[in-house]
Amino acid sequence: DLEVIALAAESIQACGVQDFTLEIGHAGFFRELAANLELDEEGRERIRSLIEAKNYAALNDILDQMEDSPSVQIMRALPRLFGGGEVFHQLESMGGDQMDGSIAYLKELYESLKGLGLEGRVLIDLGLVHQNDYYTGVIFRGYMKGYGDVVLSGGRYDHLMQEFGDPLPATGFGIN
Repeated sequence: DLEVIALAAESIQACGVQDFTLEIGHAGFFRELAANLELDEEGRERIRSLIEAKNYAALNDILDQMEDSPSVQIMRALPRLFGGGEVFHQLESMGGDQMDGSIAYLKELYESLKGLGLEGRVLIDLGLVHQNDYYTGVIFRGYMKGYGDVVLSGGRYDHLMQEFGDPLPATGFGIN
């Protein structure tokens, strides 16, 4: 994952873009939260869509109907859990330090990317819950200054190739 994200940064630069940002998240984190809330598939996808759209009002309407818990509080905050290393501290203050290894892995990856000279170019976005549900781990998107849309998108998809007959883990990205 580290090598592929570093390659993504190099690829953006090779296109002549020097002012860019990569946002990283983890698909497993959202799945764990959704499982803690015992959501059915329709409910999970509705919440995923609202988080992706950063539709706070509609998201809160759904979550207000659930019993309050650390998972509900974190799910409510996901669209706002964005930034640098402080995101991990915010998550810990809500009880998110008890989550599975996805956050520990994301934190380690973030620190490694900073060590590769990408500090200031890599941000954490726990609200990055990608509509493509085939991602199994790290997910990331790239943006460039002056352009309001995603120019790079990728992540880990360990089970996708199995759909085509080869059970191979993979990480990749595409550039627009």
